[in-house]
Amino acid sequence: MEKPTFEDIETIGYIVEENAQYRHYHYPEMLIRYDSNFIEFKQMPSLEEFRYTEDFL
Repeated sequence: MEKPTFEDIETIGYIVEENAQYRHYHYPEMLIRYDSNFIEFKQMPSLEEFRYTEDFL
């Protein structure tokens, strides 16, 4: 039996933006749901990249 990973967690929402650095998930039907509006980084960002992406939210 394999150990579960974060990829095994079901994500409620839609990918509204994706590029080489991240995926942005958003669920407009339930805006107060904090775990349905987030950015999943594909690789560790620098502080400057993180701040730029944070402004995107």
